[in-house]
Amino acid sequence: MIDGEITRYNCTWFYLKKQHICFNCGCVLEKRRREVVVHSASLEAKNYDFEVAGSYAYGNIKFITFYFGCSNCGRSYEIRELINLEREQKRKNRKSKPKKRFKWL
Repeated sequence: MIDGEITRYNCTWFYLKKQHICFNCGCVLEKRRREVVVHSASLEAKNYDFEVAGSYAYGNIKFITFYFGCSNCGRSYEIRELINLEREQKRKNRKSKPKKRFKWL
């Protein structure tokens, strides 16, 4: 019996809806959903945050989180990992572009 449900987004709603590319094979990633039921008194509970709006949830709680997976190569990316990889890619692209120099008349 499930006593409650907590949905965690580690990013913005826009980031979840945005199209992302696999860094391994270049295919489009699919948004996937992970559901885990954890009892608040178990040893596994130390890895989860049971606080919701200033109160503490007790009992069997279903945690719903999201991640991205590639259907082609089978690689999965956690949201934080994907954000860091995309930031690093942007920095590399920004550094590789030559700076524009303006000619003054």
